[in-house]
Amino acid sequence: MECGRVREFRCYRSHGVRCELLCREGHSYHNQLFFDNSNELVQGFASCSLQFFHSLGARTLMVPGNLPLGCNKNQYGCLKWINEFFEYYNHKLQSELDKFRRLHPYVNIIYADYYNAALELYHDPTKFGFFTGLKICCGIGGPYNYNASATCGNPGAIACDDPSHCIGCDGLHLTEAAHRLMVEGCYTTLFSFGDSLTDTGNLYYISPPQSPDCLLPPYGQTHFHRPNGRCSDGRLILDFLGIPSYPLAFSTHFFHQNSFFVNVFREAESLRLPYVEPYLGFKNGAVNRRNIEQGVNFAVAGATALGRGFFEEKGFSVDVATNFSLGVQLDWFKDLLPSLCNSSSGCKKVVGSSLFIVGEIGGNDYGYPLSKTTAIEDLVTYIPQVISVITSAIRELIDLGAVTFMVPGMLPLGCNSAYLTRFATIDEEEYDHAGCLKWLNMFFAYHNELLQIELNQLRVLYPLANIIYADYFNAALQLYNSPEQFGFGGNVLKVCCGGGGPYNFNDTAKCGDTGVIVCDDPSQYVSWDGYHLTESAYRWITKGLLDGPYTIPKFNVPCFTGETIGDFNSYAVK
Repeated sequence: MECGRVREFRCYRSHGVRCELLCREGHSYHNQLFFDNSNELVQGFASCSLQFFHSLGARTLMVPGNLPLGCNKNQYGCLKWINEFFEYYNHKLQSELDKFRRLHPYVNIIYADYYNAALELYHDPTKFGFFTGLKICCGIGGPYNYNASATCGNPGAIACDDPSHCIGCDGLHLTEAAHRLMVEGCYTTLFSFGDSLTDTGNLYYISPPQSPDCLLPPYGQTHFHRPNGRCSDGRLILDFLGIPSYPLAFSTHFFHQNSFFVNVFREAESLRLPYVEPYLGFKNGAVNRRNIEQGVNFAVAGATALGRGFFEEKGFSVDVATNFSLGVQLDWFKDLLPSLCNSSSGCKKVVGSSLFIVGEIGGNDYGYPLSKTTAIEDLVTYIPQVISVITSAIRELIDLGAVTFMVPGMLPLGCNSAYLTRFATIDEEEYDHAGCLKWLNMFFAYHNELLQIELNQLRVLYPLANIIYADYFNAALQLYNSPEQFGFGGNVLKVCCGGGGPYNFNDTAKCGDTGVIVCDDPSQYVSWDGYHLTESAYRWITKGLLDGPYTIPKFNVPCFTGETIGDFNSYAVK
């Protein structure tokens, strides 16, 4: 009997072949056999399989649900009772995954909602470019071009001229076009918070108007060919994460010959979101509503995690950008959210299907005390306070329905040309083999260590949240340690755009100031202006995040949304 159950279960997993066989016996048999046994079958398969892979050391597992097989070759209107069975199956599967997440909070269990992703295609086919309804591409006639006695591949079966116009390929499987649409759009929206490593133009709209160097030439010259609010010569990590990076018309031959582009942009193609617009651009009427429906950026160059009052109490002279701390940015998001949805449930859906990038932020917080002291014992007292603000923001977003987060750590700012200039010393023991300040990198590594500890605590409290740590530190450090491997030449610590000195950085003649000269080829440099990196460096860091070991857990399958797991806030351990 056990063997039969396992065999039947495997049939269910294999596109419902067993289902089709038993369904002919009638609804009563279907109801009794399917609904009575599916719970036990799902529990046995899911638990055993997950435990097996976990025992091998797997830390990221994607578990797809079943497709809406009631739509396989029958409609106008898919067969409801078949789809109800597979909905029931998927519900039971998700229950098992929830149990496993609670037992193993550090394992990234991703439920892939094949059912609703495919059902959307059937419900509104013309919206996605399908014009044949449930009629399949490859068959031999009949209302749906399907004949069980002469299926696709058999003599007499004819394939359609353009499979991209069909959802169904052969009656049991979908076309490439359908599969592509199911994969694309895993996240509907991207929201980001942070400072100048992420700002795409908010600083430009701050009133009273500011004129920081980032808004002057030669900023933006590499990709946008003009200043655009990004503190680099071109695109940022956020841009590489969110944009569709190459046209689909490119041949596969191109990518086989240029594997770098495949690796760097694989995830970016999956997200397929446009450049993320600055929130203040929308607030000031410069960005229309349509342009923010797939992404909004709240990051402000110069922003801190802690509020302005914290630094004023300690006697620091603070920059105007400190008015736009992480808490302020979070308030902006809350104010904006109702304009992106029409109801509470609609807002939950928007938030739950979005990717939230919280950071990098904190570098400016530490910049203030670093202006007065280099004593590590004094500096480390700030770290718990900064991290507490970051994790509190994540908790607030989870309470609003957010599911998926990328939380970057700090860069190795001991390799930052501005700090190298400010804290220069003749003591060679202060530098590592790459020429970076060891004590300063140890400080930022300690921040990252404590941040990861707190993120682990959040994973325990919210086992259904997908909290991804982005290891900016080590993804960037490899560029300094092995610059030639990544195409960087010369002194890797020298900046491309600066006013002279050992690192080409001069605090009185910074990039954007009159008379400051920019290098001929920014792609040969890691550092752009002494504080920020070049587009080329950001591209390699993104590659490390998406194709390398620099995310925890691995950020290689993005489809994990509130819609697929429901409202999980009730599961949070308070």
